[in-house]
Amino acid sequence: RRHHWYKFGLTRSEDGRVKLFVNGYKCAEGTPASPKKGFELDEHDIEFFQGQKGEQTYGYVKRIQLWAKSLTNKEMASASDCSLPAQTGACKGEVLMTTRDNQMKSSSVWGNYPMGGYYGRGSLNSHMCWMSGWGTQGNGREWLQVDTGKLQSITGVVTRGAHGRNWFVTTYRVKVSEDGRIWRWVECGRIFDGNKNWHAKVTNM
Repeated sequence: RRHHWYKFGLTRSEDGRVKLFVNGYKCAEGTPASPKKGFELDEHDIEFFQGQKGEQTYGYVKRIQLWAKSLTNKEMASASDCSLPAQTGACKGEVLMTTRDNQMKSSSVWGNYPMGGYYGRGSLNSHMCWMSGWGTQGNGREWLQVDTGKLQSITGVVTRGAHGRNWFVTTYRVKVSEDGRIWRWVECGRIFDGNKNWHAKVTNM
């Protein structure tokens, strides 16, 4: 994404298994067709931001750091200044939850309405929406906090815009907490794509 710095990590184990990390979170892994030569670095010439067919993209390399070993997932997260939340096992089923407005807090509300008031209705099926205060849209510092009522695993987030209005969230990030004091980024601060219109529900898992 434009105007964002990313920390890309690449590890290769002795058996040729390659893992790709973004900001410390593993997003892909696999074994190249030729493990002995797969992703082997040329000691005299290294190119960044160029595809296999010579495609170019706009970007900068700010710093390159090398390790003399293949880092584990936890070590890569730590090297990227990411503290991952506790991971649970595979879900046996999913429960869809729409929280009430009184289970929410926010950094601000348009018109200084309270949560549950006109612009403080963040519930998914509400005909209104939560809208942050005047002049705050797009500054990246506004937040909506949801209390699910008990400690439980969260598998995804669903967003939708305000009913009949051209108001919706386009991108967002997610933090989780077990006690409301210590917060950790989901997928090391990944930016999730939100909505492109007010009426469609968008799910990120």
